[in-house]
Amino acid sequence: MLRQMLVAVDFSVWSRDAAQHACDVARATGGKVTLLHVLEAHESGPSGLEAAQTLLRELSLLGRRPPSCLIVSAKTRLDGPAGGVKPEHGVALAILEVADQLGSELIVIGLHGQGSRTGR
Repeated sequence: MLRQMLVAVDFSVWSRDAAQHACDVARATGGKVTLLHVLEAHESGPSGLEAAQTLLRELSLLGRRPPSCLIVSAKTRLDGPAGGVKPEHGVALAILEVADQLGSELIVIGLHGQGSRTGR
């Protein structure tokens, strides 16, 4: 049984699909869903935060039981002597860190919001 699922979402249609699938699985297994949006550097500031809050509010309506919602910033540094993080790795590291903190047994990620719905 899946007790905790983490769904990483952006502003793409695939995020809606990923959230819907996770909510369906949670309904069937009695598990919990947490929706996560990672703010990238270009989303910093009040307008980026407001857009993320709106996104999570809309996606939270997909579940019979409202999921938890989190917004975190992309990682820019690793703890310890390793130093900085490449910008393209910051989102992935943030997702993994939150999944670890929550004890998530499954991470659900839709396609990154680029290209057409058919993947062409």
